[in-house]
Amino acid sequence: MNTVKIILNSLRIIKNFPKMLKHDIFWTYFQLRRSRLIKTKESELAVLLVDSHVLEKGLTMPNRRLGFGQQRVRNLVKYINEYISNYDASPIQVQAALNDLAEYLAVHKKASFALPEDIVKGIENLMRYRLDEQENFSIPCTAESYFVEDVDFEKFSFSRRSLRYYSNDKVDIDRVIDAIRIAQNAPSACNRQATRVKIIQSKESKEYVLNIQNGTRGFGHLADKILLVSTDMSNWAPVDRNLAFLDAGIFTMNLLYALHHKHIVACPLNAKMDSKLFKEIHKRLNIPMSEIPVCFITIGNAPREFLIAKSQRINIKDIYSII
Repeated sequence: MNTVKIILNSLRIIKNFPKMLKHDIFWTYFQLRRSRLIKTKESELAVLLVDSHVLEKGLTMPNRRLGFGQQRVRNLVKYINEYISNYDASPIQVQAALNDLAEYLAVHKKASFALPEDIVKGIENLMRYRLDEQENFSIPCTAESYFVEDVDFEKFSFSRRSLRYYSNDKVDIDRVIDAIRIAQNAPSACNRQATRVKIIQSKESKEYVLNIQNGTRGFGHLADKILLVSTDMSNWAPVDRNLAFLDAGIFTMNLLYALHHKHIVACPLNAKMDSKLFKEIHKRLNIPMSEIPVCFITIGNAPREFLIAKSQRINIKDIYSII
């Protein structure tokens, strides 16, 4: 009997292998063509954000080692000069990198640590493009100031549920945008900040999404707006391409909490799709081809009365292990 089961399982794997292989080949090729491997304005900005973040981390390390990251600094100076030469110095990614270089130089000057002359001159020559005059950007904290008191996060977290009931009232767009702003506090690998959000509110676009997302049956038409969370592959190197979904997932959870904080009810839905639908959705919703849809979220205002699914969680003992 066991032999029969093994054979049947093997046949199921063989049967599904071509389909999975085709799926993976498409996605791998797509992601490679739009990753940081391909030089674009967006990918160059992503490099600045990631490389400058390495300096940020070094500046805030306990027992900070002076003189750290010198080759990284040289590369960053080179990248900034190239970007400004090709475009301009206004993007926040450029300014953030300039601020990190300014702090790097200030910290070493204050400690009377002699940096190589090419690094000092390289940073000083770039400072004319810097818009902020502040010297330090690392944030000093104490144990008392770091933690916000009188906030019952457990109660807040357990009060958030996926809601499929919505009133007829429109959700103020400014509340949605403010929730997205709050969600930006989500941690991101090397500060890539590759997650993007589309606010879908036109009747035509909403109907299109509801038609392709089968999980909205019976309630999707009641939603005032639909959010589409995506990740921009321009921010990721080919070997890191799958980490993009992890980053977007963390952002999505933060966004759900932020929406809840703003008293906007929401229901997250997967954005799983094949290659044909993937190409179609970019065209229909005017999404940049460098972005991969990760999650839809239907949102609205809460009605006076409604039901929510209990969604029983499994036993905590089945979740964790101590190693």
